[in-house]
Amino acid sequence: MKRQKEGFREYRKGEFPEAFERLCAMSIKPVASLGFKRDCLTAWKRRMAQGFTPEQIIDAYAAYAKSFWMRNGDDIALAENLARWLEGDGGFTAYFDGPIPPDLLDPCGEPLDMADLAQADPEFARM
Repeated sequence: MKRQKEGFREYRKGEFPEAFERLCAMSIKPVASLGFKRDCLTAWKRRMAQGFTPEQIIDAYAAYAKSFWMRNGDDIALAENLARWLEGDGGFTAYFDGPIPPDLLDPCGEPLDMADLAQADPEFARM
């Protein structure tokens, strides 16, 4: 009963999206506690709300991890924890390709070709 009074929430099956679980499994520093995992999920959802896809986030983390292992070997002490990497300036923002604005996608969700892009974006057309 004491835990319920302190705001304890049990883990519920399906609480974490599959793509997010893949990201957690890739994390250089383990995502060990349930509370920290929920904090990471909050940061993940913020990035998703900014227009990033799960695959963009995972690809950016894979690039970060590869770079980290090449520079630091097996010393994980210098690695950023997952929540900090998702939210910090030197983390995700240093490794992502950038979201594709929805108005630059065709009806199937694919990026526009050069001619359609020039028509959709006057700034691009001038280049």
